[in-house]
Amino acid sequence: MKVAVIQGPNLNMLGIREQHIYGPMSLEQIHEQMKGSASQNDIELEIEDVNQKKEPKTPPKATPAKEIPKKTKSKKPTTEKKTQNKSFRRR
Repeated sequence: MKVAVIQGPNLNMLGIREQHIYGPMSLEQIHEQMKGSASQNDIELEIEDVNQKKEPKTPPKATPAKEIPKKTKSKKPTTEKKTQNKSFRRR
């Protein structure tokens, strides 16, 4: 299995800024922990850091998610259909 991790801006400040909120681990330490867990579970991990000015690259052989069909409202039978059904029943 392949997993792509796409991270947003300012994560390079983890472990440096506001440790009482975000914790003491640096981004590199988090990456190492993720890689260790992935290798133990036979997962190929691709990590990409993205800032606001850069578009993330598409992971190799990524398949787009399937679109879920929207529910359609059931239409009430028209008077014409009711008439047709009544005539069918009389026969």
